Amino acid sequence: MKHLKQFAFSQRSIMVVLVCTSLLMGAAIIGQAYYFVAVIEGVFLKKLSFDAVIPLLVGLFTVLVLRAALTYISGRSGVKLASGAKISFRTALLNKFAKNPVQASMQGQSGRKISILMDASDDVDSYFSSYIPQMIQTAIVPLLILAAVFYHHIYSGLIMLITAPFIPFFMALIGVMTKKEIRGTA
Repeated sequence: MKHLKQFAFSQRSIMVVLVCTSLLMGAAIIGQAYYFVAVIEGVFLKKLSFDAVIPLLVGLFTVLVLRAALTYISGRSGVKLASGAKISFRTALLNKFAKNPVQASMQGQSGRKISILMDASDDVDSYFSSYIPQMIQTAIVPLLILAAVFYHHIYSGLIMLITAPFIPFFMALIGVMTKKEIRGTA
């Protein structure tokens, strides 16, 4: 696992793209929330006409398109990272077997070993194409949202900061209780 992370973070240009898209994604999420609130407030609380809300709807549409584009760019960057990782792993594995072809063939089933190793290099695809980009987004986006909440209302930010660590605990608790319930009824 350590080797996989080292390879991922050695691809500087792709990592810069992933970090930048995550920052922009956080800004887009904040913008989306702002436009949703502005439209709802304008229509239901201020009783604005549809014509008065159109600029807000255009802003919302723009932010949604930006978020979709950023998701696409992040996904493409993850696929590019995965492709480079698979090429690197396959080259390293083939070089290792090429250095000792006689010894590897004497141990038997060298074709099967190479097939398994090639399949293993394909299995790292989801780690690089999905997990790494999501890990970066998960590290950046909540911090941006928390900063925006603190900027607008410090007490709400404090509530989020205090209660957020309990979310994984309660998710695990719900999972354990659900598992017990399923086993009890089965």
